[in-house]
Amino acid sequence: MAGGGWIKLYRSIQDHWIWENPTYLKWWLDLLLMANHKSNEVLVNGTVETINIGERLTSEIKLSERWEVNRKQVRRFLNLLEKNGMISLEKSRQKGTTYKVLKYKDYQQFSDSEKDIKRDNGRDNAGDNDRDINKNDKNEKNDKNNNTSKKSKKRIYSDDDPNKVLANLLLKFIRKNQEIKEPDLDKWANEVRLTVESDKHSVKEVQDMIVWATQHNFWSGVVLSPTSLRRNWDKMAVQKSKKSTKSVPDSELPETGYDW
Repeated sequence: MAGGGWIKLYRSIQDHWIWENPTYLKWWLDLLLMANHKSNEVLVNGTVETINIGERLTSEIKLSERWEVNRKQVRRFLNLLEKNGMISLEKSRQKGTTYKVLKYKDYQQFSDSEKDIKRDNGRDNAGDNDRDINKNDKNEKNDKNNNTSKKSKKRIYSDDDPNKVLANLLLKFIRKNQEIKEPDLDKWANEVRLTVESDKHSVKEVQDMIVWATQHNFWSGVVLSPTSLRRNWDKMAVQKSKKSTKSVPDSELPETGYDW
C-alpha cells in the first residue's frame, strides 16, 4: 500500500504536454502518489503478490470510481501514458491492472548531490540564516526585475495576424474534443511564429498539421497547445506521411476556412 510521504516535482513539468490538460495532470499526480514508495506484499485471490517500488495494483474500475469517469476514459489515459514512456502496464483477469511508474526514482529519491546539500544545510543552517535571508531578498528582487523585463518584451499580435489566426484555429479544434482553460493567445501566436520562422514550416503546413493532429485518435489528446504541436512535430510528420488507416483520411478532414 502507498502510505503518506512526498514526491519530488520538478518545474520542468510545466513544459510537459500533461501540464496543459488539468484533468490529465491531476490523474498523473494521483498515480504518482498512489505508487509504492517501498516494496510490499499483498494477498490477491489467495496468492501473495509482491508489489515493487513505483508500482501499484489496481483496476480500471477502481480508477474510474476514484476519478468519477467511465472505464473508457481511464483506459485511454493509461494507454496514452504507456505510449509516452511514462508508465508500463501489466493486465491480468486474476489480479487486475498493475502500473509501474517508469523512472520512479526521479520523483521519490534524493540524488547524491541533493543528499550532500541537505546534510550540509543541516550542519550550518544556524550560521547561514542571515546570509540566506539577504540572498533570498536579492533573488526576489532579481526575479521581479526579470519578470518585469519579460513582461515588457511580450509581443502583442493583431487578430488578423496569421500567427494569431492559427493560434485561434488550434484552440477551436482542441475544444471540439475537450474543454481547456482560456490560453494566452498572444503567447500561442508567438509559438506559432517560432514554428514558422525557426522551424522552417510554412503557414499552410502548420495549418494542415493542426487539423490533422486534432483529428487523430492519439495526438488529439497530446497536442493541446502550439508548444506541444511544435515539440511533437517530427513524430507526427512521420505518421502523417504514412496516412495511418486509424487516423481520419485527409479527404475527410474539416475545412478551416483559410487558404494560405
